[in-house]
Amino acid sequence: MNSSSELPDPHTSAAKQGIFTSLWRTVEAGEAKAVLLSAACFFCVLTSYYILRPIREQFASAAGGSQALPTLFLYVFITMLILTPVFGAIFTRFARRTFVPLIYAFFCVCMAVIAWLLTLPIEPQLMAKVFYIWLSVFNLFVVSVFWSCMADVFNAASAKRLFGIIALGGTAGAVLGPNIAAVLVKPLGLPAMCLIALGFLVLALVLMLMLFKERESVQQDMNGEVLGGSIWAGAITTFQDPLLRRMALLLLCADGVSSVLYSLQSDYVAQNFTSPEARTQFFSIIDGITNLLTVLLQLALVRYMLSNYGAGRTMSLPNAVNAAAFLMIAVIAAPILVSVALVLSRSVGYGLIGPARESVYTNVAREARFKAKNFIDTVVWRGGDVLSMTLTAWMVQQGASITDFALVCALFAAIAAALAWNVERLYPAAAKDQGVD
Repeated sequence: MNSSSELPDPHTSAAKQGIFTSLWRTVEAGEAKAVLLSAACFFCVLTSYYILRPIREQFASAAGGSQALPTLFLYVFITMLILTPVFGAIFTRFARRTFVPLIYAFFCVCMAVIAWLLTLPIEPQLMAKVFYIWLSVFNLFVVSVFWSCMADVFNAASAKRLFGIIALGGTAGAVLGPNIAAVLVKPLGLPAMCLIALGFLVLALVLMLMLFKERESVQQDMNGEVLGGSIWAGAITTFQDPLLRRMALLLLCADGVSSVLYSLQSDYVAQNFTSPEARTQFFSIIDGITNLLTVLLQLALVRYMLSNYGAGRTMSLPNAVNAAAFLMIAVIAAPILVSVALVLSRSVGYGLIGPARESVYTNVAREARFKAKNFIDTVVWRGGDVLSMTLTAWMVQQGASITDFALVCALFAAIAAALAWNVERLYPAAAKDQGVD
């Protein structure tokens, strides 16, 4: 046997160990099990979602692309308005150990019902609306509740060290999910994809319960305390608090970029793919590439930037780069660049901006972590979708060019960069150096 095959290349081995060892060294004594459970739970949540997301995208594309999306997102927004006070009532009356599993269990039942509906001869346009609305609601509530729990489990100092690792677990699921869909959707069909996604969501529920049990010995009040207060407290707090208002505006700007690109790509797919399986497969490939880039960013940059520059600049710098990139796209104006821009903006958003954004919420009061954050991540987000999708549909009708859309995206990204730069100045005084309980 060649001697070079018997021993690993020391430079290659050291490089690999350097990335993962340095990442894991940020985990301090007593945190390892909670970090692993959190990352594994997020892995299962995003695997479940990303198995189903390409199905949602193909439904939207088949329903009419950019011209149908404003109506679909209006339905989603109305659904959010109805459900937000319902979930707010749950938040005020039940302890976290009760309402978090309750929300996850609710969506598990919904997923089983959706799988059954996909086997019935339901009119395609109606099924598209049902599936699109349900999955959009599922994504926002399940992911928002997960990160609210993370902001409760870990304080601000821990978040800077650990949220990158936890987000990396989710990104691994976001890579696996679309690959499962891409490989299995044609031989197994859409209902089977729902059942596979259901299995991952059930596992996420089990892991969340294990996490609560693990942290209960460290934070005795984390699971047993009832938040109390008004079911409208999230909306009221968001409008009153300068930091939360800033976070809502940042989300609207980010949503403006992603919604414009998302609508244009939906039109492209509608024009070039005819079957539901082919459309699902295309969206799966786009998601897979996006999430691989996200992994690289989370491994290479997010922990370093959060630790050295803070959440504000970690959000601001990628947005500034996005703005410059969109200005270049405006000059080149090639249609293929829409998909490229969507992949890059999403990967930066998930890989850098997302973990930084979630770390901000460790600096607000506990009630705001669940109520205000949930309001921002549901009602504000989907309200922004309606506005952005309507703007895009109007621009398409007016014959807007790729250059026009790129300039709009550059404007949104530039505003986001400016809003994020000094966001730490808005932290409560007690949270400047440590998390708020």
